Amino acid sequence: MLNRKSVTLIVLVLIEAIFCFSIGLSINQELTVNSKITALEKKNDALKRETKDQKSRISKLEDENNKMLETQVVNKDGDVYKEFTNIATKYFKSRFNYDPKTYKESKENVRDLISEELYKKFSENQLTYGDSNNVSSRLDNLDIYSGSLINQKTITGLLIVDYESKLGETDWFKNSEIYTVQYDIHAKKLTKIQSLGSVLRGDMIE
Repeated sequence: MLNRKSVTLIVLVLIEAIFCFSIGLSINQELTVNSKITALEKKNDALKRETKDQKSRISKLEDENNKMLETQVVNKDGDVYKEFTNIATKYFKSRFNYDPKTYKESKENVRDLISEELYKKFSENQLTYGDSNNVSSRLDNLDIYSGSLINQKTITGLLIVDYESKLGETDWFKNSEIYTVQYDIHAKKLTKIQSLGSVLRGDMIE
């Protein structure tokens, strides 16, 4: 039989073995955790680099797009300029070609060409959008000049409108007006129309 001293020795050996095993297991677990943390940090660094590269590419594309828009606003063959002039032409043709019978129709025809806010504003202004009061009008010429591009969204434009008008059966009277407009390139609608008043041209003087 084992004496007390031998049993004690065996117990001590077992305790030391268990302790060593625990330390080894703890170290192994710590190494595993550290390895996982390192792997995650590497993935995180890679994602940061990829995000930075994507932001750089997006910024470059935005710059290229902005330059293209600015070029198309100035270039009369550009799609943006053509869309702007097309909408502006439709609006002024409708608003300056009417008689007492077609005045209301000419007003409704422009509804899809201007913003809802602008249409509401005009509708509330009876001096601008009321009845024709027996006035007839016909458009003779329309000159459109695009200006600048604001916030990559709005084109400013200057227009000279040559038209004739008459009251009832009176003679036609020639007139020219200058307008400034703003056009939303995304909504493809006029958002601001302002008359700067009449101008006198040489062919109006008899």
